[in-house]
Amino acid sequence: MQTVLSRLLLVWAVLSVGIRATAQNPKALKYDVRILTGASFSGRGYVDKGCEKAARYLVRRLKEAGVAPATPDTSYLQAYSFPVNTFPLPLQLVLNKKELRPGIDYLVEARNPSFATEKAKVRRVDVARTFEKTDSAARIAALSAQGGVVLFQHADTVVQRSFLRASLPPDSLPAGLYLVPVKGKMTWTVRTRQLAKGATVVYVQDSVLPKKVRKITTQLPAKLVGADKNRQFNVCGMIPGTAQPDSFIVFTAHYDHLGEMGKGTVFPGASDNASGTATVLDLARYYAQHPQRYSMLFVFFSGEEAGLLGSQYYTEHPIKPLDRIRFLINLDMVGECAEGASVVNATKHPEVFAQLEQLNKEQSLLPNLKAGGEASNSDHYHFSKLGVPAFFIFGNGGKGHYHDVFDTAEDLSLTHTENLQKLLIRFVSALQ
Repeated sequence: MQTVLSRLLLVWAVLSVGIRATAQNPKALKYDVRILTGASFSGRGYVDKGCEKAARYLVRRLKEAGVAPATPDTSYLQAYSFPVNTFPLPLQLVLNKKELRPGIDYLVEARNPSFATEKAKVRRVDVARTFEKTDSAARIAALSAQGGVVLFQHADTVVQRSFLRASLPPDSLPAGLYLVPVKGKMTWTVRTRQLAKGATVVYVQDSVLPKKVRKITTQLPAKLVGADKNRQFNVCGMIPGTAQPDSFIVFTAHYDHLGEMGKGTVFPGASDNASGTATVLDLARYYAQHPQRYSMLFVFFSGEEAGLLGSQYYTEHPIKPLDRIRFLINLDMVGECAEGASVVNATKHPEVFAQLEQLNKEQSLLPNLKAGGEASNSDHYHFSKLGVPAFFIFGNGGKGHYHDVFDTAEDLSLTHTENLQKLLIRFVSALQ
């Protein structure tokens, strides 16, 4: 009896040490978020090689942690390329005599070509009244005949903008400048091409629009960068397994973001996805000190904001066999878990999710785990559709900054992010 009790106490002591060991230094996590969102990386996008600089930083941090390269050439870097539309020069938008602030007062359509005009007259077009009873060809013909600068009126709600996009999608617009009012939050994105017919679309906060817009002056330079000039990298590190080194548990996160929309207008991307990148880095540091039975693979993707291009390339050119992946965990926007986290693919792998949920309840680590279905909204997708078992986890709560200039390190609380790490470490142990 005493022997059994001693063994139980020993097991509990080992587990307790393991649980305490999962608590990483929060300063390291905050440090990585702060560096990744810093001015030197230009929003980790495609201006001033921001994304490439971030890749080099990740390589350095993996080396410092003692994480080995996963690539055959030992560079940590898997290179690929794609075209991208960029806005590398200062933007200017002046309505009447009021100059608006890029990123705050207005956003340019990410597929815009260059456009410039000085003190041009603005023609107002009422979305509902003008287009509601005419077909698409008639709408486009009317705009083509009149040309110039158009302000779409009554397009500042989600329903109105949806109607506008359905009736006049940006690719159908003739050459010219089109101002679309927006009420509330604006979000930007990245595109790999320019609008086919040369139209330029600008989304403007309705609260800053003058009552009567008479004249407009703009300088909206864009540059389409070809694939031959836009070399990108997935960053791959590995810790060999102690018992089954040819089987893998994979942690992934995308480190790219939107970059700059005009010189000096930076989208820092603290939540999306410096938070996930820093969390995976911290997990890599932990596992470098605590090797597992399976090999631990850490992959940081670029190209996610341009359409999951980095993860697509990886699955088409896998560094390690996809059929040897025991489980993949993709982390995106995990810097705010005040209300817990959501797990995409939970309903696809119900038994595994139940295991994750039970581990969370045992230690009361996160307030809630929400089971989600399949979705193509992050880098897990290309793995999942090829049969790789995977979860995509994102945090719930926070201030809601997303694809805007306000997503800064200072506004990221990292609430329960450390607890999420503890849960994932316990989860990985249970998988083995």
